[in-house]
Parts: sequence; structure tokens; C-alpha cells
Amino acid sequence: MNAEVKPIFNVPIISINLDGLSDQLGLENIIRDEIENNPNAHSPEHIYQSYPYLHEKESVALLVNSIRENVRTVSEQVYQYKPDYEIDITAMWANVQKPGKSFKRHVHRNNIFSGVFYANGGKDLPPIQFFNSLEPQFAPATVKSNSFNSGIWTEDCQKDTLLIFPAWLNHQVGNNKSDRDRLSISFNVMLRGRFGQITNLQSVVL
Repeated sequence: MNAEVKPIFNVPIISINLDGLSDQLGLENIIRDEIENNPNAHSPEHIYQSYPYLHEKESVALLVNSIRENVRTVSEQVYQYKPDYEIDITAMWANVQKPGKSFKRHVHRNNIFSGVFYANGGKDLPPIQFFNSLEPQFAPATVKSNSFNSGIWTEDCQKDTLLIFPAWLNHQVGNNKSDRDRLSISFNVMLRGRFGQITNLQSVVL
């Protein structure tokens, strides 16, 4: 085919290995302690999640610092945003996905980035699934999946992996069919600074 294929409007999902950090922090125990301190986490209507203020605790300071550093790298090197934005973690919480539980499809509003860090992992634990925000009306049969014909992208649950992705990107975690808990830390990030150009009368400081 004598044609130039232009993959416009790509959506980056960044995967970073922070080898050994979970064990260094004792993250499994931290997650379970945080869940125990949230009585709402144990009601039948709730998935097991902690209060969203985990980033304020000294016990996870190394993880918080790593998230900030990596989000800044993503912001400046992947998105090419200006380097004068403050990296503000607006919420951070622990998740315990029990056997038989799932996280429904959702987005994280009012933030620029979201992410997850895994305290455990394995092929028996369900992956996170991301959904194409463009939903075509027809779905022809394919020979091989690629970024042009796929509506879903999956990332395995791997211990010590930090995933960063756009907060508006639809995602879910399917049913945990294993016999053990899936343990993770989720977070949201806002860039603080000026958005837009002040000269076009559509600028705001957040």
C-alpha cells in the first residue's frame, strides 16, 4: 500500500516498574490497615476501599514521591506540557478486591491523570481494562487486533508496577476469579497552574 498511515490522537498508558517498593513499604499491611479503618468499606454496597487521604501519611511517602516524579516526567516528556505546573495528588486510596468482586467501568473526573500501583500481582488476578473513547457504529471481524480496530486494551496486574493514564479514560477491573485478594493503591493527580493562553481570553489558573 503506497500510503502514509497517521496514528492521530494516541492515548498513552505509561507502565513503570518500581521493583521492591511494595515490600520495602510493607504495602500489603498498610492497605489492609487502611481498609480496617474505613467502616464503610465493609458494607455490602461497597468495594473494599479506604478513605482517599493515603497520600498524606508518612508510611507511603516514598510511593507518593515516586508518583509525583513519574507524573512530572509524563507531563513534560510525553505530553510536552510546560514544566511550571505543580503536581498535586488530589486523592489516593487503598483497594482490596476480594474474590468474586469487580470494579465497574468508570472514569476519574476533575483531574488530569489517574493511576494505580500494585502491591501484589499474578496471572490469576484480573487485569485492568481500558476502553476506547471512540465507539464506532460497526465492528468488522478482524484478523489481528491492533490500535486501530481494538475497543479494549488490558494491562496485567503485576506487583510493583505503577500505571499512569489520562483520568478521563474509561476503565474497569473484571471479576476476581482467584482465591486471593487483589491489592492496589489508586490515585488522582491535578496539574496546578495556568491553563490556556491569557491572550485569548480563555485562560484560567487552577
